[in-house]
Amino acid sequence: MIDAGIPLPRALQFFADGDNPKETQKIIDTVSDKVFTGTRFSHALRSFPGTFSEVYVALIETGESSGQIATALQRLAELLEKQVRMQKRIVATLTYPLILLLVSFLCVMLFIFFILPMIAPMFLSMKIELPLPTRIMLMSRKLLLPVVILTATALILGWAFRPFLRQFLNNRPDLRSRVALMPLQMPIFGPVIRRVAVSRILYSLASMLDAGMGLVEAISRSSMVAGNRWIQERMMVAKSAIVDGETVAHAFALSEVFPESAVQLITVGEETSGLSTMVKYVANMYDEDAEMALTDMANMLEPLMMGGMGIIVGFIVLSAMLPTLQLIQNL
Repeated sequence: MIDAGIPLPRALQFFADGDNPKETQKIIDTVSDKVFTGTRFSHALRSFPGTFSEVYVALIETGESSGQIATALQRLAELLEKQVRMQKRIVATLTYPLILLLVSFLCVMLFIFFILPMIAPMFLSMKIELPLPTRIMLMSRKLLLPVVILTATALILGWAFRPFLRQFLNNRPDLRSRVALMPLQMPIFGPVIRRVAVSRILYSLASMLDAGMGLVEAISRSSMVAGNRWIQERMMVAKSAIVDGETVAHAFALSEVFPESAVQLITVGEETSGLSTMVKYVANMYDEDAEMALTDMANMLEPLMMGGMGIIVGFIVLSAMLPTLQLIQNL
């Protein structure tokens, strides 16, 4: 609509009148009213930080400053579509393993808390010594319930007091960095999380550079899409290095976030004055690499989960069958 020459407030009103959720419609109506009364589009969007991210607003600000709001919106659309595709890919990858994990957990709970209490008294009354697997399951019944209760209580309290926990970590930057680094060091998930973060940072950086934003500001804004506090802090290290006069490639190498191959390609882009193009190329490359890493992770998790589920179910079957066989032998 902007490309067609429709004024921005009217274009926003057309969008608000469309088939949208009520909450979205209310937000767009408010933004449209603010723009109609003379408020800058970016300032109106900043009134809803839960809906419009800092990167979102930054791209709009760049488009306003350069007079190319339609181009900025197009870059923003590409960025958001890429992020949504990646989120859907992550959900699709993790859904099947999580379902297997849930089924295994429910099988164990069903046997321990419903089936085992019905068969154990019969064997105990006949003074037959239960096999080791069955005794382990009986002991786990006494231990598992407190663990489940404590875990559920901890999760509920953690969710309820998350503002205080966030404030506690914010007051201790070193602890906050160590906590944020832990997911990146996990054996299977860590490399995938890092690849996804690198892809999001680079694509956001390329979008902002294409829209005309300055390099230092673009690095600062793009770090906010990383989704990890440690990576965001390391990007600030890269920003400081660039402010001190270092090259982009050297600053990215100092950040310890980007792989060596990405740093080398960015060096080439910097030397040929095609930094924005090269950053976008590297972003696309690592986007594909992140998708392949997600596929590899799914291919690793599925057999591991199937094997773990088989061991659990097999142990449950042994725990139920061995007492029966032992009873038959004693008859």
